[in-house]
Amino acid sequence: MEGEFFSRDPEIDGGHAMTVVGYNDIFRSKAGDMGGWIVKNSWWDGKSINPKQYKHARGSHSMAYFMLEISDTDERAVCPNSYNPRNWYPCAGQNAVMNDGNGPAPSAYTFEHMVKICTNPLTTDFAQNQRRVLQLTCRDSEVCNTESGSQLFLINATALAGGLNRMCFLEQLIDKSLSSFCLPPLMVDDVPRFITPADHEVKENDRDLCGFYFFPYKLLEETTSMIGAQTYDVQGFEIDWSPSSYDHGDQLNPPVFDYSAIRHSTHKQRGRHFPGDLPNQDSRQ
Repeated sequence: MEGEFFSRDPEIDGGHAMTVVGYNDIFRSKAGDMGGWIVKNSWWDGKSINPKQYKHARGSHSMAYFMLEISDTDERAVCPNSYNPRNWYPCAGQNAVMNDGNGPAPSAYTFEHMVKICTNPLTTDFAQNQRRVLQLTCRDSEVCNTESGSQLFLINATALAGGLNRMCFLEQLIDKSLSSFCLPPLMVDDVPRFITPADHEVKENDRDLCGFYFFPYKLLEETTSMIGAQTYDVQGFEIDWSPSSYDHGDQLNPPVFDYSAIRHSTHKQRGRHFPGDLPNQDSRQ
């Protein structure tokens, strides 16, 4: 869901074609791998409409993100990756809030105080300014309440050994009863099997700008060095196109050629510009 390939125990299983579009020697992945290839992939973003195909739910990034040209917050305006738990706002965790001066210290928060903080308009503003998901919903009745109208919030997440995390949640049902629960230690990308953003919190990735992935050099080296591995087949083509192959406009194009098919299939890739020191304070973004 982070758009980054990683493996703690590489295996050769299947294959997939991708287009290498660039590289960055200083980008560090969430798994701690430094440097790698940037590829354009054909996978879709977000959660599959078929729950049995959850494993194919992906998240991706823009080229600007992997080239370290924009911040994480600005990137979420382009590729919000709403189903990625790393982009959820921990509204009542001890590491997420400070004493507001009107109640107990975070370490002594009651359920009622947590709900008050999570539903405070100021908290909503914080989450929106960071472009993070605030309100969640339960999709597995074995771990939480799936009753329509219930409110679910992330309290905090604790990193454990082996890449596992324990994520705890606050639940308020329609009858205003409160409870909290923690999922068992899981990989972050597995959490959306049980918890997903509320429908109104889901924002789609920009299909024009997103869809890029990061393939670390380390993973390439590890899988290539496996005994008997025929892992990668890289092909490149260098083609010189005739000037008449390009659409230069009606005034400059050779009159003997029809450029309608080229115009129909050519699209201009848009970009996003974030002006100023605090671009996310601009409500137009």
